[in-house]
Amino acid sequence: MILNNLEYDHSDIFENLEVIEKQFHHLVRTVPGNGLIIYPHGDSSIEVVLRMGSWTPRQQLGIAIPDEICKKLAANDGVFWNALLRNKQGSEFELIKYGQGATGEVMNRVNLKWDLTGFIMLKMQLLQYQQLIMLE
Repeated sequence: MILNNLEYDHSDIFENLEVIEKQFHHLVRTVPGNGLIIYPHGDSSIEVVLRMGSWTPRQQLGIAIPDEICKKLAANDGVFWNALLRNKQGSEFELIKYGQGATGEVMNRVNLKWDLTGFIMLKMQLLQYQQLIMLE
């Protein structure tokens, strides 16, 4: 499961952010223990949800996070993903996987291009680098 962000929305349904966080916690708990939750670094609402508990492995993703912070996060959490944008539109980026261990060193990196054909091209590129996205 990829969680992108969590914010207060649909005020006609949810009375406040805490109610939404509780609903997301119910969703997170549906992901099995052999699944994976990927979530953005620094999203406080998602972090609140995950602190409520789950049995699913988790990995964080950042955009343009400094290298030393990425290494520290990987050393603490096991894996950290960082995207470095290569153009203003975000259609080209380098995806870096920092790995387990005391130093959180770079495990793999790949350059990706998201063109007008969208997900299909991105999926094809990711399949070429399957070892990059495999779970440890």
